[in-house]
Amino acid sequence: MLDDHPNGEQEPEINEIVTELSADDRHLLDLIQKLIEPCDRITYGERQREVAAKLGKSVRTVRRLVKKWEEGRFSCTSNHGTG
Repeated sequence: MLDDHPNGEQEPEINEIVTELSADDRHLLDLIQKLIEPCDRITYGERQREVAAKLGKSVRTVRRLVKKWEEGRFSCTSNHGTG
């Protein structure tokens, strides 16, 4: 998309794509990916509790993060709740 300037020139709109994650965001992403690996129901519950403890969040918040990931709405740069 182009922006109009008063002198008639147009400047292209610049969208930045972040290609590197901070260490904290990388850790969060690794934990969520661990949760989506196949396992039995008991193991999944244990994993959820472990991840919640590591993040200092509630299990419910962790479930919300996994759901966002599965729906393709997850963003490491967004606020992940206060749990």
